[in-house]
Amino acid sequence: MVTPLLVYFCNRIAGFSVYQALFRVQEQDKSNAMIFGVSILVSLILIPLASAFASSNISREGYNIYHTKLMPVSFRKQLAIKSLIVFIPILLSILISSCLTMLSYRMATQNYTLPGLPFMEAFTVFAISTLMAIGYICMGTYMDLRKPLCNQVGSGELTKATAHTNFVMIVGVCIGMLFGFLAMYSAFAPFFNTSFSLQTCKIIMLVFSSAFAVTFAVLLFIDGPKRYYRMEQ
Repeated sequence: MVTPLLVYFCNRIAGFSVYQALFRVQEQDKSNAMIFGVSILVSLILIPLASAFASSNISREGYNIYHTKLMPVSFRKQLAIKSLIVFIPILLSILISSCLTMLSYRMATQNYTLPGLPFMEAFTVFAISTLMAIGYICMGTYMDLRKPLCNQVGSGELTKATAHTNFVMIVGVCIGMLFGFLAMYSAFAPFFNTSFSLQTCKIIMLVFSSAFAVTFAVLLFIDGPKRYYRMEQ
């Protein structure tokens, strides 16, 4: 839940000077692009750190994972519950972050001391962050399902981070940095004689995040149960 605070204060610190200068010369679109970029950058770096917990969803069961085949609940439902436990706190965090940036924009005074985003930009940050969170959770769980890592002693329950966890975090940080800098670049694209706008940037991000989420959700909930029932101790 630290994400909302970091998004808000990063907008205040990183975005204040540029936002104030651009806003005062009536370059509101460019100032929105800067704050949008900072919001996306912070959100998409922190979200994979939180959702990486899902990359040990299967390994944390230890050898008990084989006993779950006897449960009167389909494995697809078990996967959904495991994913929701990780997803719900992240969703609340994203929602609060987006509302804070929108409220900051609404509350901005003539001194422009509250950098924020209008409704559509704030909603876009929410949509992209939510889709990427779904993608990271499904990707981490699917990777762990393909190759669960159990301790060789005791119940086999995993008590430390796995390579899957590190991979999800590294991929997430890289995507977050790319998206953030891409959005901020759109603010200054005219200075480089390019027509790359924030609208184009948002479309690219929405298409990518949608494809990312759908791809790994399909892999987890369609291919995942097949792999689970073929799993042998």
